[in-house]
Amino acid sequence: SGNQSGGAFKGTLNLHNELLKKKIQSYILNDGSNNNYKKIKNLIIPNNVFDNNLNKLYRLCNNLPKIIYSDRTNETFSNSLISYSFSGIIKKIKPDIIHIHWIGNSLSNFKYYKSLNIPIVWTLRDMWAFTGGCHYTLNCKKYKKTCNKCPKLGSNLKYDLSTLNQKIKFKSYEKIKFITISAWLKNEAKKSKILKKFPIEVIHNTVDNHKFFYDLNKTFLNKLNILKNKKILLFGANFIDAKYKGLDFLLKILKNLDHRNYFLIFFGKFDNHKIIKQTNFEHKILGYIKNPKILRTLYSISDVFLSCSIQEAFGKTALEALMCGTPVVCFENTGTSEIITHKKNGYCAKYLDEKSFINGIKYLVSKNKKELMKKNNNIIFEKFSLNKITNAYINKYKELLKYKN
Repeated sequence: SGNQSGGAFKGTLNLHNELLKKKIQSYILNDGSNNNYKKIKNLIIPNNVFDNNLNKLYRLCNNLPKIIYSDRTNETFSNSLISYSFSGIIKKIKPDIIHIHWIGNSLSNFKYYKSLNIPIVWTLRDMWAFTGGCHYTLNCKKYKKTCNKCPKLGSNLKYDLSTLNQKIKFKSYEKIKFITISAWLKNEAKKSKILKKFPIEVIHNTVDNHKFFYDLNKTFLNKLNILKNKKILLFGANFIDAKYKGLDFLLKILKNLDHRNYFLIFFGKFDNHKIIKQTNFEHKILGYIKNPKILRTLYSISDVFLSCSIQEAFGKTALEALMCGTPVVCFENTGTSEIITHKKNGYCAKYLDEKSFINGIKYLVSKNKKELMKKNNNIIFEKFSLNKITNAYINKYKELLKYKN
């Protein structure tokens, strides 16, 4: 699993906890790069000096080659050049299934995985598995043929770090069963040089519906000092500044909205507060929120959640908002659009069309939010419940074990 504050780990954790509830012995192996969840049952983090230090060395060796690309962007770029197997841990657990979720930096030892003769399923939660190192490609289409002159690296070389990463992956994926968290991500994977010949299934992402539900707290609303005559627009992500999350598009939108009618709330890691202050909108920037109770209250008090992502494998925050009874505006042809019923529990705007997105906001704020979501949100609970998604994975595990035997 990956960074423990990221969406991939949260998705992994939801599945892990539900498997344990269903009496299935599940373990999470994390490389220990961000140890925030010490109370998680069966979370394994290398704690002996040898494993821990060697893993740190491997992570360092993966990150060092990026230094030579002085013009690289600040977007996440993960290498798969060298990795540690944690073979002692694997031998101790003796798993029947290895389920990969996020393995950039130090866990991508496919040669070792294949040597175990254990069924392997990999849930893709972004595009990294089939690119030369980036997690979202944005406008770059090179993953379809040959990664080189990588825009994320600021490279002009015909053979660069992205080319090497792509070659390593192209030779490494034998015997792995691939699952994507949306049809959009599957379609992108099937276009890629690396995964176009592999069978790929879709099992949607989920959130814990025991933690995310309508929970209106007017005291919280008063603490934020929001004028009652203003509609609340909510924008949130783990990393708001990540380019694919669409902050630049949001700023364009705000220029064409009347700041007297709306109050903006932001949650997530956000470095550039000044650009929001320059919009003249009343706003609150709340930072990263770990507590799900606070987060569901935040969703519940908002009138519309804005999903401006120009690429999105699924849209976990959008699903959380829907679970809490708040409609969502997003773009067509993204993973998020698969969880929205247009003009029912949200609005699917034309891709990168500012006018269409604004129309979506105005349409949703003109409706009675409670009535709108009460009529149209049952499908969300039925289709994306934690129980349903977990059962889909259990059936996949049974299928793989039957195939093995």
